Amino acid sequence: VRQGRYSPAGGLTFRRFLDEGFGGERAVLADFDRHLTTLFPEVRLKHVIEVRGADAVPPGLTCSLPALWKGILYDAGARAEAQALVAAATPEEREAVRPLVARRGLAARYVGRPMLELARELAAAAREGLRRIGHAGRRDADESPYLDPIFEQLEVGASPGQVVLDRWEGEWGRSLDRLIAYARYCYPRRLRRRPGASGGSACRSSR
Repeated sequence: VRQGRYSPAGGLTFRRFLDEGFGGERAVLADFDRHLTTLFPEVRLKHVIEVRGADAVPPGLTCSLPALWKGILYDAGARAEAQALVAAATPEEREAVRPLVARRGLAARYVGRPMLELARELAAAAREGLRRIGHAGRRDADESPYLDPIFEQLEVGASPGQVVLDRWEGEWGRSLDRLIAYARYCYPRRLRRRPGASGGSACRSSR
C-alpha cells in the first residue's frame, strides 16, 4: 500500500518483498505491521492483547465472553488459577488437544480430565477475579453477573455448537429455515443494560 492505494502483488511472498522489493518499492516497517495482521494465532499482540479463541458466540453470551477474559487476565489470582489448570500438561499435549476441543467442545478431555470440569473451574476463577477487581461507585461495581450465561451453559453440559447440532438432528429436522432463524442476531435488551435489568429484544437478520 502506497499513498492509500493498494497494488496487487500477484502472489509475491513477503520474504521476497523484503529481499527484492516490488514495483520499485522496498519494504518498510508499515508493510511489516500490515503483514502481521494477516496472521491469526490464538493470541495476537497489537496495541492490546487480542484473544481470538472465539470469534462469535450466541447473543446470550455476547457480554459473557469479554467478562470471562477480563476476570482471568486482569486479576493475578485468577491468572494463577488458570495457569494451574494446565500446568501439568506439556506444550505438545496442549497443542494436541486444540483440534479435539474444536471438534468436541466441552465433551473433549484435557490430559485425562473432562473439559467440562476444567471449564467450570476456569469460569469460577474468572468470577472471583471480577469480584476482586470490582470498582466501587461504578454502575457495575461487580461485573461477575455477566458470567451467569456461561454457568447456565455449563449446567447444560454441552457447548453451544453441540446444542445446535443436537437440535439440527432432532427438533429442527435438518430444516435450513429453522437454522437460519436461530442464527439471526437477536440481542435481548438486557444485554445492553446492567445485569438484572429487564427489557425486550432487538433483532436483525444475519442473512
